[in-house]
Amino acid sequence: MTIEQETLLRIQQKLKQQIKMLQMEIAQEYNYRIMKSQNKLQPRLRQRDRWTADEDKLLIQQLQIHGIKGQALFNIPTKSSNQVYYRLRYLKQVYLQQKSVHEHTKYDQTIDLSCFKLFCGDY
Repeated sequence: MTIEQETLLRIQQKLKQQIKMLQMEIAQEYNYRIMKSQNKLQPRLRQRDRWTADEDKLLIQQLQIHGIKGQALFNIPTKSSNQVYYRLRYLKQVYLQQKSVHEHTKYDQTIDLSCFKLFCGDY
C-alpha cells in the first residue's frame, strides 16, 4: 500500500466513525422529540438547576438553624430563593416517601432528612 492509500484509508475510517457518532446523536434527538411530543418525558434540567450533595447539605444545615419560616435567611450562593423553595418542597416529598414506604430511594442517603419531621405541616 502506498502512503496515499494509507492516508485515504485512515481518513475513510475517521469519517465512518464520525458518521456513526452523528447517527447516534440524531437517533437520540429523534427519540427525545418523540418522547417529548407524547408527554412521556421529564423536562431536562439545566446545569444551574441541578443540586449537588454539598448544596443539599448546606440547605439542610440552614433549615435546622433557621427553620422553615426563615427561608428568606437561607444563603445558597449558587441558587436563587425560588430554587431553594422548590428544592425544599422536593426534599420534603423525599422525606415523606422514606417515612411511609421505608424503601431505598434514589436520593443520596448521606443527607439526614429527619429535620423535616418538624416542618411537614408548614408547607
